[in-house]
Amino acid sequence: PDAQSGAGDNMTVVLTDTTGLLSAFPPGSGGGASITGSGTQQLTISGGLGQVNAALATLSFLSNSVGPDQIDIATNDGRGGSDDHKIAINVVANQPPVTTAPASETVSKGTALSFTGADQISVADPDAQSGTGENMTVVLTDTTGLLSAFVPGSGGGASITGSGTQQLIISGGLGQVNAALATLSFLSNSVGPDQIDVATSDGR
Repeated sequence: PDAQSGAGDNMTVVLTDTTGLLSAFPPGSGGGASITGSGTQQLTISGGLGQVNAALATLSFLSNSVGPDQIDIATNDGRGGSDDHKIAINVVANQPPVTTAPASETVSKGTALSFTGADQISVADPDAQSGTGENMTVVLTDTTGLLSAFVPGSGGGASITGSGTQQLIISGGLGQVNAALATLSFLSNSVGPDQIDVATSDGR
């Protein structure tokens, strides 16, 4: 509440994690906070009040272990004032994505099959992340036929590579991927058994 503006204000925040890794960066260009230990278990941010808060707004946490964890946040205003907070974190195992697809299809040679309605292929993820933290990838590989899809609407859609070939890759947010999968079609110019393999990854 009594932070000084300009050079007289020098806040220091030390974040210490038990097992996970803490990261932050100075947003924008120039004049940002001093950051040391980004990507480690102890992250130190120092600078003016606004600079420190701007860097804290970029804070991220990553853990490769499952179970209880804790982040200790020790703040010092450089004038004898201090504060300490602890955040309890429970790290749970990543839940794998679930792909829904028809068991079999019958289609005429040279006739495109659209995977719509009851035949639509879709992906669900019980712990899907919203925004930029989520990147789903679906790789569809066909033995002999050709697979096609497109980005519905304009802008902000999934990334699609290999449309019109035997291997189609769709990546993006969960909603973007499902929107592209709703446009999926199959075309074969040969007669006999064929197979589509659908492999889904949640990027985590």
